[in-house]
Parts: sequence; structure tokens; C-alpha cells
Amino acid sequence: MAIVLSSLLSAGVCAGAPLRGTFVGNAGWKISDGRETLWVDFPYQSGAFGYQTYPPSALRRAGKTYCLFTHAHADHFAPDLVARCGCVSIGPPFIRRAGPLGRSRIIQDRLALPPIMITAVATEHSPDHRSYLVEWSGARLYFTGDTDSLAALGSQRGLDAVFITPWLLEACRKSGMVIDARRVIVDHRRPGEHIDCGDCFVPETGEAITLSK
Repeated sequence: MAIVLSSLLSAGVCAGAPLRGTFVGNAGWKISDGRETLWVDFPYQSGAFGYQTYPPSALRRAGKTYCLFTHAHADHFAPDLVARCGCVSIGPPFIRRAGPLGRSRIIQDRLALPPIMITAVATEHSPDHRSYLVEWSGARLYFTGDTDSLAALGSQRGLDAVFITPWLLEACRKSGMVIDARRVIVDHRRPGEHIDCGDCFVPETGEAITLSK
């Protein structure tokens, strides 16, 4: 059964600076409103487990940068590279491996980094895995990470974008679950892997998109 995408905008979305997201590879994204920058599941170990690579230039950051991680696997998190790039790392307790505690923020349930609000959702995959709802500039963005559990995703409502793996997308299709999001973005595929997802968006490495109106 095809996934049905919600045609409704998130309730209460307000005008603000537009967010732009640049796809790095795997589940790695760089998101910015022109002032603050959030890297999600990046930096990771380039090419880990046969997944996507990225050029060294991708590690350059401009201005204040936060790095948000769903879990500690090498295709999502490389502590030596986090320390090298100097971002403020955010995640479950494993994030302490990324460097001095002053450069790390442990997230339990919610973390306010104005103008960004992050809500963590414990999800199945590894003992410390989290999915995240990121609210920023009126946009609601949901990052599933590597989980294959449908329950947390199914509880989310009024999303502007959901970032999802091919295997979780397939689980949604098989179950007939409706994803309540304006845009479904499929990432974390292997090099050359073709994704047939109808109305979904499958970014290429280095591609930039607008995530808010």
C-alpha cells in the first residue's frame, strides 16, 4: 500500500527565517537558518559499513554549530571527527566520548537551544538510540535514525519533514501506516541503491533543499 502524505501544514507554524538542509550522506544533514547550524548524524566515519562517503571539505563549519546524534554506530558518529571540527555535540550519554563535557550536551527528554527545540524519543535499534523532533523557525522536522519501529513515527503529527531510512519506509508501506508529514525524505541508502518511493524525495549527496516555508 502506498504511503499517504498529509496535505496539511503543521498547525501553528509561524513565519520565520527559512531553513535550508544540505544532505551530506547516510543520515547526515547540515541544517541552517543562516545564523545557527545543526548537523544531524554528522560527522560520521566516511564509508563505514559500505555506506556513503563525503569529502574532507564537508567537515568545515561556519559559525556556531551543534552536532546532534541518534546513536553511536560509526556510520552516524565519529567522536574523533566531532572533536576535530569543534561543534557542540548533543545526544544520549555516549556523547561524552566526543570530547570535553563543556562541548557536549546530554539530552534526556527536551533540550532548548534557542531558536531550536529538540525532543528526544527513545527508539529501538541500539540501547542508546534516539529519534528526534526538531522544531525550528516554525518547522517540525523528525529524524528517525536507524530504528525499524513504527510506533514512535506513527505517534508524530503535523510534521513538515520526516527523514527516514529505506527499511523503515518499507515497513510503513507493508503496514499501511500513514505518515503525517508534508515531505518524506529518504536517506541512508547505499551507493547506487535505487529507491522507488512515489511522492518521497531522495536527495543526492551535496543537494540542498528548503525545509520550511
